[in-house]
Amino acid sequence: MLLMWIIMGSVAIPMMIAAIFLLQGKGAFLISGYNMMSPAEKATYDTEALCRSTGKFLIVLTALMLLLPVTMYHETMTFFYIVIGLVVGVSIGYVIYGNTGNRFRIAPNPSEVFVRMPMSRAKKAAIAFGIMVSIVICAGIVVMFYQGERDPEVLVDSSRVHIKGMYGTEIPMENISSITLVQESMSEIGIGRRTNGFGGNALKGEFRSDELGPQLLFVFPTSSPTIRIERHRGNDIYISFKESGKTVELFKVLMGWRFDAYFID
Repeated sequence: MLLMWIIMGSVAIPMMIAAIFLLQGKGAFLISGYNMMSPAEKATYDTEALCRSTGKFLIVLTALMLLLPVTMYHETMTFFYIVIGLVVGVSIGYVIYGNTGNRFRIAPNPSEVFVRMPMSRAKKAAIAFGIMVSIVICAGIVVMFYQGERDPEVLVDSSRVHIKGMYGTEIPMENISSITLVQESMSEIGIGRRTNGFGGNALKGEFRSDELGPQLLFVFPTSSPTIRIERHRGNDIYISFKESGKTVELFKVLMGWRFDAYFID
């Protein structure tokens, strides 16, 4: 969860600062399409109105982006997808809105009127840029979510257990005190509350419960059995795959390297 806040914060904070600046009617240089115009074309635009409108758009976009970690924390995945759709829709919609219809243009004198002309290269570039930015942001979020929902990837050799991917870690064999196959799902064992982790259909990262204390999870909470790795130094680690057979297979692999691995009912 902390990782999600850091990623969103690194994007949202600069956007909020830019929005505040633009809402004052300043900072037209922050608007990519405007920067690509010639001085003569810039003179035909109401830059204050353009800046304020862009600032309002950034405020809305920032608010939507900060909702994403909230939806993941409460594990309301339907709302998560709705927010993603709104981010994309609002971004593309505003870019098209701001670059069509001469909305922010002013005539040099009251007697002049504008004739609708084909869209300039600058406007086409601005629209393309805005759409690309929206796609990149959302693609990054989707990739991160996809990685979180995947089965944990666990590599085992004579010296270590390596859990790869989101919140992954390496466990030296000499740091393992015991490995247990518990015939219960993590939900039955006791998940507790998330302190720094990913929560969806899969749980990954740091969790804490009153009964078990701090723990590191790489589990599908309703899948059983569950592997528990107790360490001499560090929190206990729990692993389970979506398919129970894969969990049992991993336990057998671990048994091949650790003499004190065992089943428990």
